[in-house]
Amino acid sequence: MAFSSQILVALILILLFLSFMYFRQLNMLKKEIMHMPMGIRTNIKKHKLIGESINSFRFFRRDSVEKNLIILITDPTCLHCNNALSELIKLALSTDKLTLFHWISRSEKGDSRIIEKRIDNSKKNYYQINVITEKLYEYDLNSFPTYILVKNEEIIEVTSSSKRISYLINNELGENINE
Repeated sequence: MAFSSQILVALILILLFLSFMYFRQLNMLKKEIMHMPMGIRTNIKKHKLIGESINSFRFFRRDSVEKNLIILITDPTCLHCNNALSELIKLALSTDKLTLFHWISRSEKGDSRIIEKRIDNSKKNYYQINVITEKLYEYDLNSFPTYILVKNEEIIEVTSSSKRISYLINNELGENINE
């Protein structure tokens, strides 16, 4: 009888331990589920610049005739922006179909000329311009970094996701970018 009560106590302790572990794991999984993105939303609003001409930016006048551009908008105080520029340079090096522009948001007036810069260890260049922050806000460009993808002088995407831009360049635009 003493032996069976010891087994019963041991089984109860094991059951309590397993129950504790089960509820602990269940709570951890619930937290993970809460951090997952919501389902696909069908009412996603497009940015008001999508479909507009790149020439709609009054402050952006370029001498070149490139029709396919990728524009990165950064802010000097943004922690993620330096990484975004290096990622975008890697992406720009992988294709000759896009010209890279880097717009830097500035709070004060300054030099707004387009400066041509060479990408390290390559023959490719990118172009940098300082833009007054208020002018960016007029176009609802108020988060950094922001990417603008332009195909045939028409804005086809405005996003903060480098993965989205990479996907569009590699899959959506593919061979048709020079149409």
